[in-house]
Amino acid sequence: MIHEKDISFRAARPEDSDIIFELFEQVQNIHLAAEPKIFKPPLWDNHFQMFLDDLFNDDEQFLIFAEFEGRICGYVQFTIKLKSESIFQYQQKRVDIGQLVVANGFRKSGIGTYLINHVKRFARNSGAEILAIDYWSFNKASEHCFTKAGFETKYLVMQQDM
Repeated sequence: MIHEKDISFRAARPEDSDIIFELFEQVQNIHLAAEPKIFKPPLWDNHFQMFLDDLFNDDEQFLIFAEFEGRICGYVQFTIKLKSESIFQYQQKRVDIGQLVVANGFRKSGIGTYLINHVKRFARNSGAEILAIDYWSFNKASEHCFTKAGFETKYLVMQQDM
């Protein structure tokens, strides 16, 4: 187990695009293996480039790396949002985690929890009322990590193939 005090965190920069893709590729392959009708093979195509462009040009979107002994061991990508009031819900300031990736060789070492803790501090400091993350039901490792980090299931979405 790696201790959180031994981890450093830093914001991604455009020159980190290769490592972002490498980590994205690792997690995308897990999803592709489980749901090949839904998930595409990881490609550095126009969609990935648009993701990077949005990431580096949107002041409300963040990608933070975790580093251990000079090595990138994972990242968390998240967005801060102000959800408008509706007839159903009150206005909410929230932070949504879009991706949490722990590199091969660092899984089950605490890195995922430390990345979540980093986002929790950010969310509290920004005045967010909610921190949210979603995951696919086949991803039991993510479910375990998120539950351990204090997340609770608030709503479920079911689907049926046609």
